[in-house]
Amino acid sequence: FGVLVGHVVLAVPVACIVLLPALARFDWNQVQAARSLGADWARAIGGIIVPQLRLSLLSATLMAFLTSLDESVISIFIASGHNSTMPKLM
Repeated sequence: FGVLVGHVVLAVPVACIVLLPALARFDWNQVQAARSLGADWARAIGGIIVPQLRLSLLSATLMAFLTSLDESVISIFIASGHNSTMPKLM
């Protein structure tokens, strides 16, 4: 559990750096229009937000994964010698 928390702490800021410019350019009036026409939040997210931010979400996921994969120090520091993680094996 500690290794997961350590990697999340490193990966979330990287993902935020990638996602924030896309969210700043996003037109939130479309979500308000969908909500006023009866769409719930799940429908608005799945039908409006995700399709428009698909490339940014993919880039953020890839950058977070690569950051986590590259950071072997956290895996060695937190998971003593008992657990085998991918960065430790590399």
